[in-house]
Amino acid sequence: MKKAYIYVLISTFLFSSMEISLKLAGSQFNGVQLNFLRFLIGGLALVPLAVHNMKQRHVTFQKQDIGTFLLTGFVGVVVSMTFFQIAVEVDAASTVAVLFSSNPIFALIFGYIILHETLTRSNLIAVVVSVIGLLVIVNPAHLTNPLGISLALIAALTFGLFAIMQRQVGMKRGYDGLTMNTFSFIAGALELMVIMILSHIQV
Repeated sequence: MKKAYIYVLISTFLFSSMEISLKLAGSQFNGVQLNFLRFLIGGLALVPLAVHNMKQRHVTFQKQDIGTFLLTGFVGVVVSMTFFQIAVEVDAASTVAVLFSSNPIFALIFGYIILHETLTRSNLIAVVVSVIGLLVIVNPAHLTNPLGISLALIAALTFGLFAIMQRQVGMKRGYDGLTMNTFSFIAGALELMVIMILSHIQV
């Protein structure tokens, strides 16, 4: 349990610094380029761990999984992270960070719709409180940057969908979260490469 708390704290610190890093790097790279590099390098770095986990679970890679990872990669990397990157570029990193952190709300909703998971009383209270918090942050009566806010919320919504899609596939195929992330990241990066080639963005 102590290790779990340590891992949560480390991941929280690293994730909270992501928006600032993307804001700084965004001035040097095109947003699509940046996402391509992030997820290709990250995905390839995780391959050894993913393969190890698959062996431990006695799970083998199937041809039909390619289409699945292309779909999850498209939703999580191409769509969600692209909107996220653009939101960081056009709005304050702190605002985008808070809005994007609402993705668990959408994950709960998609989990109820797609996986038919039960929404407990505490879940519903968390959703209501989170929505109220978002409304306070967004302040619909005095919108200063509706574009940035809209992009951040779309990124959060699609990331919540991405999380539930991964969970659904993981339950069916026996993949753990790390394995799902690994191959989704690589698939999404390859899709971004195709987009860059077709749009003449430098790879």
